[in-house]
Order: sequence, then structure tokens, then C-alpha cells
Amino acid sequence: MDDYHLFLKCQRVKKEAAPMGSSFLKFCMELNYLIISLSTCF
Repeated sequence: MDDYHLFLKCQRVKKEAAPMGSSFLKFCMELNYLIISLSTCF
């Protein structure tokens, strides 16, 4: 799965998780950032 598809999946999860609050959103953002950071290393 490439970064773009992961981003789209993350966006969809964000919408579903919105009632749960921002902790999951924060996790999602951090995960996305981590993946981008890793992909720029290689």
C-alpha cells in the first residue's frame, strides 16, 4: 500500500472515529508522519 492510499484510508478512519474524540486522530496523524519520515529516509 502506498502513502496516498494509506492517507485516504486514514481520512476515512478519521470520519468514522470523529465521535471517539481526537486521541485516535492524533494517533493517525502521528502514524502518517512516521510513515512519511521513514519513506524519506530510503
